[in-house]
Amino acid sequence: HSAYVTSLLYNLRSRKQKDFASDHEEPDSPSAAQREVRLSLLNMLSHLRRISVKMQSCRTPAVSCEEL
Repeated sequence: HSAYVTSLLYNLRSRKQKDFASDHEEPDSPSAAQREVRLSLLNMLSHLRRISVKMQSCRTPAVSCEEL
């Protein structure tokens, strides 16, 4: 999932450069971008939470790591 995070960061960076490149901003574009960022961060958080749950279940002796 590190590639997913990397592409996410790359997209954010390129979008920021695009915002700087445009001379005038639409009044609603920053909030839309913020919404998009918040959504992608929430997606990433839930993804990481899922991974940590798997790790915790792996730590318990009942579940073997091979099942992950």
